[in-house]
Amino acid sequence: MKRISALITSILITGCSALTSTVTWQPDIAGATIVEQKTGVVLGSNVVAVEYNPRAEHVSTPGCFDINGVTAKWPSGHEVSTDPVIKLCQGYRDDYHVKVPYAGSEQQRSIDIPYAVEFNKALQQQQAAQSASNDYLLATTIMALSNNAIALQQTKNAYNQPDYIPVNTVRSTSQSSGCKSDYECGTGQKCVKAPLNSTGVCLSPVNEFGMPVPPQLPNPNSVFPNYNLTGQCQFDTDCSIGFKCDRKLKACVK
Repeated sequence: MKRISALITSILITGCSALTSTVTWQPDIAGATIVEQKTGVVLGSNVVAVEYNPRAEHVSTPGCFDINGVTAKWPSGHEVSTDPVIKLCQGYRDDYHVKVPYAGSEQQRSIDIPYAVEFNKALQQQQAAQSASNDYLLATTIMALSNNAIALQQTKNAYNQPDYIPVNTVRSTSQSSGCKSDYECGTGQKCVKAPLNSTGVCLSPVNEFGMPVPPQLPNPNSVFPNYNLTGQCQFDTDCSIGFKCDRKLKACVK
């Protein structure tokens, strides 16, 4: 693992009353997972924005505040770490961009660069799908206000959808007691059950790059036991990079 000093730039924001700063971690090559060094907390994938409160524990010297450094981990296994502590002194109301340079070998680049290309394509597709989803939600809302009867019929039609099997899922921290259907989970989450089980756990659907998919309506069939004996996976190799096969749920999770 290599340690490289990060390139820090700031963008001054005026007219802001709260003393908060947003630090955006940006790896040179897309697709890296950003992990905070001191805590081991995964901040996210690719470009990650984190908000800090300089008035609290981050303040070091007057006009400056310290934040924990990060480690960027790419699919090839290449890792780059910034300094353990980074001092920011451009102002408490600034937005900072911290660039994490890539320093992988040619062999690692041969893995990470094609992955980054596909990652960016998937990101663009997700943004386009989200935009289309927002347009659809706006249209249905307007329709509901103008004609409740039509809106009700469209809602009924929307529930006549096939079972949704997510490409991958991430574990939810908001649901710890299990679930019996999608209706008991948070917005966009799915109640994933082990084969022949009537209860499961709430998981958030994501694509093969770990990015959230557009939210879907709860599936009425989720109130029934899971009669799918094969599941989504049998081994870790059946899942995308970075995901593992939960042998009990038979689902790819992270």
